[in-house]
Amino acid sequence: MNHFALFCTVFFLNFAFSQSDKNILKINYSLLPISQYYFNHDASTPQEEKDFDIALRTGYNYNYSLYYNLKEKKSLFVLDTLIVTKVKGKEDYWTDPENKINFCIIQKDGYYKRKEQIFDQEIYITGKDNIEWEILNDTKEIMGYKCYKAISKNKDLMFTVWFTKEIPVQTGPSLYNNLPGLVLWAEDYFSTISVTKISYEKNYSNYTKSESTIKNELKNIKQNDFTEETVFLLKKTNLVSQFKK
Repeated sequence: MNHFALFCTVFFLNFAFSQSDKNILKINYSLLPISQYYFNHDASTPQEEKDFDIALRTGYNYNYSLYYNLKEKKSLFVLDTLIVTKVKGKEDYWTDPENKINFCIIQKDGYYKRKEQIFDQEIYITGKDNIEWEILNDTKEIMGYKCYKAISKNKDLMFTVWFTKEIPVQTGPSLYNNLPGLVLWAEDYFSTISVTKISYEKNYSNYTKSESTIKNELKNIKQNDFTEETVFLLKKTNLVSQFKK
C-alpha cells in the first residue's frame, strides 16, 4: 500500500471513529435564582439587605444537563441536583426561588414540552421555538469560545443570552434556542444560567434514560392541563411587572 493510500485509510478510520464517538452533545449548566434585573429595580432597598439576599440566593445552585442528540436533532434539558450552601452565621435563613425549571424536551421540529414551577405552582407548558431574537454586536469569551450577545425583541420578557457559533447547534438551556449556535449563558428576570462543562457521549444511555423518565411523567398529563407558551410568557411578564412596582 502506497503512502497516499495509507494516509487516506488512516484519515477515514479516524474520521469515522470521531463521528461515531460523538452521538450526544452534553452540556452542564448551573442555575442561580438571581439576576441583575431582580436586584436593580428597587433603589430604595438598603445595600446591606441586597448583599444578604444575593448571598442567600447564590447559595442555591441548581445543576442541569442538556443532552443534544446530534443525529436526530432533539434535546433534553433536565434538573440533576440542587446544592445548598447556607450563609455563614445565618444558617436558619432560607429562600424559595420564585421560578424553577424541572425539564424541557424539544423535538426536531422545534415543538417542546416543559415543566416549571412558579412559586409553589407546577405548570406544564407546550409551544414551539418562537422567541424572536435581536443579535447585537457585543462579543466576549466563555470557556474559550467566542460568544455573541442576543436579547429578546419583546423587551418585556427580559431575556438575554450569549451563544457561540463555534458549536453550530440551535439549542440551549430550556427555551433559550433558535439561535445560530449553542447558548452558553442565559438570564431572565428571576435567574441566571451559566455553562460549566461541554462534552460528548458515544453512548445513548443517559439521554435515553432521561427521555424515558420525562415521557412517562408527561403521559399522565392531560392535554387540557398544558399551558400554551404564549399564554405562559404573558403571565410571567405580568408577574415580573408586579415585582418591578
